[in-house]
Amino acid sequence: MPRIAVLEDAKRRSTGLSREQREKAIQIITNALCRREGIILAIVFGGVLVEEKPIRDIDVAIYTGYRVKPSEWPSYVDELRTVLEKELHQGLGLRKSCGRGSPGVCAA
Repeated sequence: MPRIAVLEDAKRRSTGLSREQREKAIQIITNALCRREGIILAIVFGGVLVEEKPIRDIDVAIYTGYRVKPSEWPSYVDELRTVLEKELHQGLGLRKSCGRGSPGVCAA
């Protein structure tokens, strides 16, 4: 396998979360987004909702009704990602590395 494929695979390594951890993750996301002004609707979707499926990420769609200007979207998304990752790592006891320095989120 080419080196780039191995590195990409390491970045996208799946994490097995229990049903309780998945429910807690969704609650953490809900609480974090409810504290933010400007969010009208947020939807969690994807693999985190399928109990038997290992997850690589948690998909969240946000609707602000243009309360956030299009020119501000990239920085808004980056800020939300940072806040959610921090709260999920703390709330679920996750570590940021999947071993050998590869990025990702793994169950402790």
